[in-house]
Amino acid sequence: AHSHRNLAETYAGSSELAEAAGLFHEIAEAAMKHEDPKHEERSVEIARELLTKTGYTPEEIVIVVDDAIAKHSCHGSVRPSTPEGKALAAGDALTHLTGDFYMVAEKRRKQFQTDEEIRAWVLPKIERDFAGKIAYDDLRDEVRPDYERLKKHFS
Repeated sequence: AHSHRNLAETYAGSSELAEAAGLFHEIAEAAMKHEDPKHEERSVEIARELLTKTGYTPEEIVIVVDDAIAKHSCHGSVRPSTPEGKALAAGDALTHLTGDFYMVAEKRRKQFQTDEEIRAWVLPKIERDFAGKIAYDDLRDEVRPDYERLKKHFS
């Protein structure tokens, strides 16, 4: 498995900052439901506050908060530009594509969505995870079988 830390090390970023971004991303997930409209805003506030209290520099906070956390979802043309931001986005995508994220989500969503509605949500998300969030061809090649398996399952 690839951690945010070792992804940043592999692709020439600060492993400490990448790990901080990963931790704050997870803290936000624990603090409130991802569907909450204030989720993104609150996760950024929590991260900024704690990083400031623990002595990170303003420049480091920009990398962790404004690039990695704020841009890791890769919606539209928004992409992280730092190695640490790319590590968070890739790590998030790898977790989704290689773990049970989509199967758990499908099971949960079946309680309130039709198969068609689930497909309409999941297929673009799988595509964004694979094509948008992984900035490195070698990593994309590594998870291609998982990506293909998920696409086939949901098609």
